[in-house]
Amino acid sequence: MSREKRKLLHIADGLIEDKDNSDEIYRIDDYLLNMLPVASFDGFGDDKEHDKNFESVCAYLGKETTRNVKTLTVMEFYSLLSNVRKDRPKKKKVKAKV
Repeated sequence: MSREKRKLLHIADGLIEDKDNSDEIYRIDDYLLNMLPVASFDGFGDDKEHDKNFESVCAYLGKETTRNVKTLTVMEFYSLLSNVRKDRPKKKKVKAKV
């Protein structure tokens, strides 16, 4: 029988017979949680790069608005980003002189 089923049976048994099965439930939860991989935040990988990019965009957008950018909703954040991109001046093409 799987650990998940055993946990549910302990919970049901505790409800039906008014027993304290918290130790058994805790051991099963502990086992299941230890099976999950833990993300590494040691400075390598895509997560760290994503965080750096987000902080960079927040700093840039913070210059464009008086609101705290990190407290915006997702929709507000991307709307602000879209508007800032539309409003910034276009780069002029420079022709090379010969």
